[in-house]
Amino acid sequence: MGLTIDTSILVDFFTKRDAERYKKSQEFLKSAKGKSVYCPKIVLAEILGVLVRYNVKLADIGYDFVLKNFNLIEEDVIFDEILKVCKNTGSS
Repeated sequence: MGLTIDTSILVDFFTKRDAERYKKSQEFLKSAKGKSVYCPKIVLAEILGVLVRYNVKLADIGYDFVLKNFNLIEEDVIFDEILKVCKNTGSS
């Protein structure tokens, strides 16, 4: 399928709470530039729900960023692959 982004990368990028995680999120987004990146639709709700706690405008920016930069997909399309990744790497 290619690259898939999750909410944590976007939250790290927009909030800059932790310098190391912010740098990693920047690196991921930079390496993903020009590539087809998939994004589960639930990320739209998650990014709004998290970023609005910081700032309504930041939440809008994050939401628009997702819409403009990623290919939204239904979660069931990638669910089995997500389970494999979690089982093999401990990621969630």
